[in-house]
Amino acid sequence: MTTVIAIRRCVLRIRRLGGWSWGSDPEGLLRTATGALPRLIAERLRIDDATERAGGSIDAPIRLRVVASVDELAALAAGGGGGAAGARIANELQRQLAAAIATSSIRGATAAPADAPARTTTDESADAGPEPNTPSSTRSREEQLLALLAAWHRDGVLVEIATALPAAIVARWSAQIARACNPTEPLAEPPPELAEAEAAAERALEAIDRDAPWALCHVIAAGAIAATKGGALPPRAVAALAGHVLLAVEHKREPPATVTLAAAEPATAPPAPQRAPAPAAEPLAPPAEPPMRSFSATATAPSIVPALPFLALVPLSRCRWLAALAELLPPGDAAALIAAITYKVLDPPEHGWRRSPRARAAATALCGEPLDDAWLHAAAARIAPLAGALVAPLRADLRRGHTRGAPLALVRDGELHFLFETAGMFVLAVAHDPADAIAAARGLGEPVLVPAATATRALLDRLELANLVFVTDAPPARGEPWRAVPGARLWTNDGSAEIARRAALASQLADAAELAGELIAAFAARPALPRGGAELDLVATHAAAIALADLAWTLFGTRELATPVLALERFATLDAKVAIDDARVDVAIPLGRRHSDLLAHGYLTTIPDAPWLGGRVIEIHGG
Repeated sequence: MTTVIAIRRCVLRIRRLGGWSWGSDPEGLLRTATGALPRLIAERLRIDDATERAGGSIDAPIRLRVVASVDELAALAAGGGGGAAGARIANELQRQLAAAIATSSIRGATAAPADAPARTTTDESADAGPEPNTPSSTRSREEQLLALLAAWHRDGVLVEIATALPAAIVARWSAQIARACNPTEPLAEPPPELAEAEAAAERALEAIDRDAPWALCHVIAAGAIAATKGGALPPRAVAALAGHVLLAVEHKREPPATVTLAAAEPATAPPAPQRAPAPAAEPLAPPAEPPMRSFSATATAPSIVPALPFLALVPLSRCRWLAALAELLPPGDAAALIAAITYKVLDPPEHGWRRSPRARAAATALCGEPLDDAWLHAAAARIAPLAGALVAPLRADLRRGHTRGAPLALVRDGELHFLFETAGMFVLAVAHDPADAIAAARGLGEPVLVPAATATRALLDRLELANLVFVTDAPPARGEPWRAVPGARLWTNDGSAEIARRAALASQLADAAELAGELIAAFAARPALPRGGAELDLVATHAAAIALADLAWTLFGTRELATPVLALERFATLDAKVAIDDARVDVAIPLGRRHSDLLAHGYLTTIPDAPWLGGRVIEIHGG
């Protein structure tokens, strides 16, 4: 008997949870998902004869959620199962559909589908790890760290971020990994995936410097293990597997004699062979006044505050920066940094130092309690040593989502050097040392536009030594070997046959210089602290600039020139009604054109990772 399945309404939503790009073919991803979904449902859904004769129907909505990477969706587009990557998505969708059908009431049916395994909530939670949008308060610290490392490794940015971490952070993370892996109590039998995971760990270790601290090797290896499983195993199983691999790798690759992990291992772990004891790791920072405190917002009545600081957290959550913030800073310091970002996206202070009541109300609503400048100064001193580590995840993820063919722009303002991606004016680097900005441009394969006001001889020489192609409108001085670009008043170090095409960059250089100056002036007028706190201001500037650029690019990039300043201007007057209770921070955006744009582009969402709010989530919606 032929089985007929009628689906009256099916809604498919594809939401980007991380990164800054949908890949090279966004429309192809949509076609892939819409084409594969009916086929996968048909393969899973079976109705027996009794159910069909009874005219069985499912009236209650069935909601399925499958997490997949861009590469896995692309693999699914291939014929058949789409390979191993596509098969994982198909199997997960079918598993969820079977469980949903088994627990649904089928009107007119005599029995549930025979092949739909009935599974209780307890079984589900035991076999599957936490969802990516699960609030961090429901996970242990070790599970959160392993999940973050796994995500970074899948994105290919783990090594780049880990090499920017201070030694104290590496030692602390390694200790957390050691506790999670528990190498002193391995599984009774090595799992069959051990060989595969060992190979992944070895490849990760080969990608870093041989003289890197052994604790860093543990961080890289644990990320490789978790990424190898692709989220198919719960964190406890990943940790147990990582324990086997870390022990295996440790025996195969002995660290240098001057480096040890003894300070980061659990007290019960026996010392490895041929390893001398080392002194305990230095604390991250000495105690500072006022003393460290944990922020826990109290329930408040609704208040009207600017909405832009809350919207700025959405892209920072998508690229996992807020999750990294929870691993790098205690809640009080994280709140201080969030307050600094809030001040960066609101109106400039009066007379350069006096915050408006509106700005202070927004910072209080977002951080959970008022923060005076004395607390911000104390937190800035503790955050300063971690500035590079806080910026590294932003830079790595932005480089991964770089728009191919978009040149870069290097602009100097006083002592700061800004590296922009001209498509959307995303900030790749903000640094006092130009070497940091030049390092952020390496590997992207794009020419660097250098306005005449920035193009000093020393800077151009550094770009040349870094094997980067630059284009500038500053004429060369005596003895400089730069070549003139035909058809334009430009000079470059490009000696290839592409030099004639550099003439098209003349207008882009002028536009980039003007837009960069506008953005730099806007942030200079909005200091995170009236005096001091240079490193805090640098990190807040970088995070705020990327968040605003993503907001402008996502909402307006298809129809006009999108820059962070455009987002500042258009959302400066948008207020929201904010209320705090024991579980959430409720942010209601008033209905209108801006609400419609935000809703259409996924900005009205839930931010699950707000570690400074005591386990609360931030829910942004219309109202």
